Amino acid sequence: VKSLHDEDLKKYHDDLQSSQKIFINSAYGFLGATGLNFNSPEDAAFITKTGREILQKSIDWAKKNNFQIVNADTDSISITNGTLLHEGDRKFLLERLNSQFPRLIQFEDDGYYEIVVVLKSKNYVLKKKGEKPKYKGSAIKATLKEPRLKKFILDVLKELGLERNNYLEVYNSYVKEIMTLSSIEGWVVKKTVTDKVLESD
Repeated sequence: VKSLHDEDLKKYHDDLQSSQKIFINSAYGFLGATGLNFNSPEDAAFITKTGREILQKSIDWAKKNNFQIVNADTDSISITNGTLLHEGDRKFLLERLNSQFPRLIQFEDDGYYEIVVVLKSKNYVLKKKGEKPKYKGSAIKATLKEPRLKKFILDVLKELGLERNNYLEVYNSYVKEIMTLSSIEGWVVKKTVTDKVLESD
């Protein structure tokens, strides 16, 4: 389904692959949850162990082939060797990587990016040549953050190779703003505090 979405970019296929991912993650969570009649902590542990082994094997393969690991997640790696890779090169490398695994365990090419900035686990910026950067992850996109803090994070990320490289100037400008605040409106956010929180042991 993911490959179909990559080909036609239809929302239907994107929604379908997202729903399948949610279902698979839910099934895994069910296995590891306590207090259920049909859970299986042993199988949940086996899935986690196998996933780590697959990821580690892919990392070892990349390092053996002189690639630098930019990012590694539960089910993916981002790599670079500092040179421009054409589509044919990427296809060849993907085939070599997948040859390390059984037929039903196969990596897919999730895109080729000119710039990747990793803020923290599962939070990063991806930029293809000639396109606007994509921001992924709750630490970057969370709506509950203070407005000026959200703007600060985005401004620094833009400077980290996406546009210029003046992140220290950006940082200093925000420090000056904070030191001379006449209103904290942009630096606060409303949050609901329940009785349960106030009366918690």
